[in-house]
Amino acid sequence: SYVLAVDYVVPWPKPAADAGLSLDVAVKGTLAVGRPADVDVRATAPDGAPIHVVQGLPAGVDAVRSSLDALVSAGVLTKYDVTDGVVTMDAPARRQGELFEARYKVVPTLAGSLHARVASLSLAVNHTNEVFFPPSTWTITK
Repeated sequence: SYVLAVDYVVPWPKPAADAGLSLDVAVKGTLAVGRPADVDVRATAPDGAPIHVVQGLPAGVDAVRSSLDALVSAGVLTKYDVTDGVVTMDAPARRQGELFEARYKVVPTLAGSLHARVASLSLAVNHTNEVFFPPSTWTITK
């Protein structure tokens, strides 16, 4: 029998500093199969602009819809959508310098070192100034 293993690296360009958009996603705590974990999302955008966040999740990681419903009820989000491996969030406009912060829960169903999809942030009105952010690696234990 034969085995072929291929490794490659593609450099990811940093977002342009003048885009005025930044996105930071962090998983809090240890990720374990079947245990809920918190995902913190922080973003900045120009004054008065509602934002549209597309957050990729690794295969086998499910968003807990009730935690996203709570964000809508609290006015943090205007709406959200969850599809296979992607959480899309729309947030209302913020004042100059005001940080968008949201925390929602996920539940991993697979163990291993899994890669999330590319995340993006844009202005929600017409998705202008869309900035893409590199995929992240999530380590999930059994």
